[in-house]
Amino acid sequence: MNLYRVFLQNNLYLRRLQTPSVLFIFITSRCNARCQHCFYWKQLESKEDMQLEDYKKIISSLKNRLSTLILTGGEPTLHPQLFQCVEFALKENNPRIIAIPTNGILTEKITELANFFCQKYPKTLFDFSFSLDGSQNIHDKIRGVEGCFEKTVASINRLKKLKAEKKLQNLGINVVTTVGEHNLRQLDDLFFYVKNHLDVNHKIQLLRGSSTGVFGIDRRQLSGLDPQISTDFSEETLGDLRATISRVQETYEASPLQKLKLSVQLDTLEGRPIQMKCVAGVNDGVIYQNGDVAICEMLKPIGNLKDFHYDFSALWNSKKVRNYIEKLHCRCIHNCNIVSNMKYDFRSLKKMWGLDKKTKPFDDLL
Repeated sequence: MNLYRVFLQNNLYLRRLQTPSVLFIFITSRCNARCQHCFYWKQLESKEDMQLEDYKKIISSLKNRLSTLILTGGEPTLHPQLFQCVEFALKENNPRIIAIPTNGILTEKITELANFFCQKYPKTLFDFSFSLDGSQNIHDKIRGVEGCFEKTVASINRLKKLKAEKKLQNLGINVVTTVGEHNLRQLDDLFFYVKNHLDVNHKIQLLRGSSTGVFGIDRRQLSGLDPQISTDFSEETLGDLRATISRVQETYEASPLQKLKLSVQLDTLEGRPIQMKCVAGVNDGVIYQNGDVAICEMLKPIGNLKDFHYDFSALWNSKKVRNYIEKLHCRCIHNCNIVSNMKYDFRSLKKMWGLDKKTKPFDDLL
């Protein structure tokens, strides 16, 4: 397909969106870990679940089919009605992808969830991302749970076995590593371990919070969601970070999308000009378990669904919210938002398709 035609089609799709294509729903603030780099750690004390009836109203009020529904938290597998949440979204909206980021501690529930839904809905991709941030001792220390590493690895292996035995082509299994100064030196060994012992897709995301890596906005508009540990990268660390990431990406053949995403993140941190427009507030949206709605995790909520009877579309398309979003010109290092931005940016599409450099085409994004 002609690249320029794809670019135009993508942007025409963006203009027609009445509600997000990518929606993050924090279905719970409960968690069975206490990760040092979690930006949501203060909210975990509330131990609050989104009520199923409220969740159903939100999903029913969406005007567009979701490309990706991310059910997150807290630890999403702790929500007592997670199965009902997934089932209702599939029946009511039929998202192309349902993504569940998890610490991997609850192996049985994760396996049961994957087994049931992958077989029942073979046309939907169920994408599980497991957090691994270093060797066993380092990972357990970061996560605040003894034995966390072993349980996460056990969950990954169970899903791999399930996928192979039942030939589940719609089961995605990923390892995600959050990289900061606290574990940068672990990256080479961890990539080697994941490749040689787990052999699943391995992604990197940079340690983030609303206080670091956000530019072009009044600081008073920031959400205040920051980890307990520092998210600052020194000039020396940024150089080491770029060199280390480049090395592991070349060694383990990262996709053009992953390479470009991390390049944009590092360029942003280093203060280099980024021409790519952010589509958060149009393509991407965030809903917290208490009903708060934000255009991204970096910024304060723009309203609460309780005031709109959990009609997400009514809040999202209100004049106040649209005017607010139109005035934004900020940029940040948020992993997921950058990936969305690249879908609508011609330069990014060109690079991912291998027309700018000799890289493999990567059109999963399109």
